Amino acid sequence: MLATYRVLVPRVNEVGIDLGGVELPVVGVPTATLTGWNLRRAPYADGELCELNGMFLPLAKTQDQAEAAGDPRPSLEKLYRTHRGYVRAVEHFVRRSVRERFLLPEDAAAAVSDAEASDVLVGVGH
Repeated sequence: MLATYRVLVPRVNEVGIDLGGVELPVVGVPTATLTGWNLRRAPYADGELCELNGMFLPLAKTQDQAEAAGDPRPSLEKLYRTHRGYVRAVEHFVRRSVRERFLLPEDAAAAVSDAEASDVLVGVGH
């Protein structure tokens, strides 16, 4: 007789990212759902468990786009309102991460520079 076992999966946040562990800025201030697994379909490695590198599933830019696509996740606009709101969220996250000693100051500065140079919500909101 084969034994039975209970399969456990992690809880996720509102964006669909697994909870727990040390968060990097890309997780703490997300622009997409990040997973540690990947969906596969036939005939591409159907039934095989090799190189499951994870997925990057971008969030919709606006709430209207999310609703039109049937996406239950919040949009970038709902999370951050504007590009400046996104940059401020990154700044807040990295300050806390440096204070808690999870991020080096130079890595925090790089994350803020990357956020400022990004196109996240450029031209959206006021």
